[in-house]
Amino acid sequence: MSFSLTRLFEGVIATLRIDVIPHIGDAFARGQAVGVIDLIGNIAGRVEWARDPLLQVVQERRRLLTRVAADLCERAPEFGQAPETLGSTELIAERARLDANICDAMARAHARDDAAARGALTLLIRHAHDEAAAAMKWMRKPQFGEMAGGKREQATPPTR
Repeated sequence: MSFSLTRLFEGVIATLRIDVIPHIGDAFARGQAVGVIDLIGNIAGRVEWARDPLLQVVQERRRLLTRVAADLCERAPEFGQAPETLGSTELIAERARLDANICDAMARAHARDDAAARGALTLLIRHAHDEAAAAMKWMRKPQFGEMAGGKREQATPPTR
């Protein structure tokens, strides 16, 4: 699942204002937190999700749905506009629409009890597993020591 960047930024700002800043006793640290809010507020309207990874996801999901329809002997899905012509915002909407179609295909395949449906369900389950594995690769290791005990861990510069 992927939230809109606007929602993500708004959540971070709200957390800093409501849950963090009121508990900061040091004036310098408080000023730094307010500065982070200002920074996020200034960049929020200029940032969007990277288009190329979204395009790849949409293309992959369209291929999956086409293959599942063939396995289930259903009519090939109609997708509309070519994903290469869509911007990031439209690709996010298309990804969400395709996710709903994948869920529907899972329900249809699960409702049947034949070899074709089991094959389609295997494809859909593999897709869900691969999506989860790919999402986990993007996650950084949480710094639990620093969060829980205030210990400073060695900072790791972000990779690009």
